Amino acid sequence: MTSPQRRTYPRLAIVWIMWWSAWSLIFVVAVFAEVADSDPDLFEIIGGLVAAVLTGVLAGARVVANRGPVAAAAPARALPAALPRLPGNTSAAREPVQRLAGAETALRTLLTQLRGASVPGEVVDAARRTAAETADRLRVLAAKVEAVEVAVAHSPAGQRAGLEDGMRNLLGHLESGLNGYQELVAAAGHLVLADSANPVPDGLVEATDNLAGLASALRELSDRK
Repeated sequence: MTSPQRRTYPRLAIVWIMWWSAWSLIFVVAVFAEVADSDPDLFEIIGGLVAAVLTGVLAGARVVANRGPVAAAAPARALPAALPRLPGNTSAAREPVQRLAGAETALRTLLTQLRGASVPGEVVDAARRTAAETADRLRVLAAKVEAVEVAVAHSPAGQRAGLEDGMRNLLGHLESGLNGYQELVAAAGHLVLADSANPVPDGLVEATDNLAGLASALRELSDRK
C-alpha cells in the first residue's frame, strides 16, 4: 500500500508569515500612536486596522497556495553485505582464501541451478549449509595463519622454527579443507550437466558428507586455543 502523502509548508510560506507579522506590528503601533494623539483621526485608525487584516489575509492565502504535497521519505536501502576480508598481500593464506571466494561464487550458481531442477531440496540445502560452515572455518584458520606469521616476524630467531612448523601445519589443513570444498563444487557441476528428468544426486551427497567430515575437523582445529 502506498503511504499517504504528507503536506508541509515550504520555505517561501515562512517568509510570507514573517513579512505579514512585521507589517502587522507596524500597523498596530501606528494605530496606538494615532489613538494616543490628542486629536485622533478615526479614518486613519480604521484604515490601519483594515490594512493589518488585509495583509494577514493575503499572507494566509499565499501560505495555502504554496502548501503542496510532499512525498513521504523513501525507505532506507539496505546496505550490501561486506565482503569477507582477505589476508594481507604477503600472507601465505591469501591465495587459498582467494580460491575459496571463487569456489563459493561457483557453488552458489550451481546450487541455484539445481534448486530449479528435480534435485531434492534437502540435498541442495545440506550442501549449502555444509559449504557455508566449511568456508567460515577455513577463514578462521586463515586468520590463525596470518596471526602466526606476525608472531614469526617478531619472535627471537631461536623460536621461529617451531612457529613456522605450526604455521605450515595450519596451511596444510587449509588446503585440505579447500580441496574438499572444490570437490563439492565439482560434484554440483556434474549434477547440473546430468540434465535428466530424474537426476541422481549421489555424487553431491557423498561430496557433502565428505566436506561435513572436514568441517568437523576444522571446527576442532579452529576452536583450539
